[in-house]
Amino acid sequence: MRRQPLQVLWLFVGIGIFLGARHFQANMVQSRETHDLNIMGKKAEAPPPEVSFALSMGIFRSMIIDALWMRAVKLQEEKRFYEIVHLYDLIGKLQPYDEKVWSYAAWNMSYNISVTFPAGEERWRWVQNGMNRLKFHGIPYNPNGGLYSDLAHMYSHKYSKNLDDSHLLYKTRFAEQVQGVMGEFHNSAGNILKALNQNEDEALRKKALKAKEELTSELAMDLTEMGKMEED
Repeated sequence: MRRQPLQVLWLFVGIGIFLGARHFQANMVQSRETHDLNIMGKKAEAPPPEVSFALSMGIFRSMIIDALWMRAVKLQEEKRFYEIVHLYDLIGKLQPYDEKVWSYAAWNMSYNISVTFPAGEERWRWVQNGMNRLKFHGIPYNPNGGLYSDLAHMYSHKYSKNLDDSHLLYKTRFAEQVQGVMGEFHNSAGNILKALNQNEDEALRKKALKAKEELTSELAMDLTEMGKMEED
């Protein structure tokens, strides 16, 4: 019975820490917006509600993250790779603005895990998973950091070189992806941009708009930037 007052005290301390962490997180987000702490004109993606909640957990969040990382290491030793992906999802939600989290997860899937499979489609899927981890998850939260360099290295190393037994398959699958989106426009961003301004042919304009949307949603490519590169 003597322990009850102490337990109640710790309960209130925990609630106080939790509320304080939420207040700190709110101030941090407000400061980022007020002072425009973004370079290159790009803003980090706003976290969904569950991520905001995770960010407000203070010291408890750190304990959960440590436990998840230890679990991920154990699963990799046991070659339970598909379960690792779910853990990486959770860790990413708990540490969305830590570039090292996304960089390591992408590298581990594209390099360490992929090569445990024979050369072929399954290895290609793991390389894709790692790159998609950067393109669709890490970079939107960290648009002004070094994750673009990590992604560029993967494209160069996995696609343009022959250092992986499956490199020809990677080249083929990537070419098929791009061809599927841009083939009708002769794989030219300039042609798509011209078609978007085509008022006489509404059908062609709709196809160009669809290609632009698919470049973003499927390949994480920016049509305007692609057009500038073609001009250069």
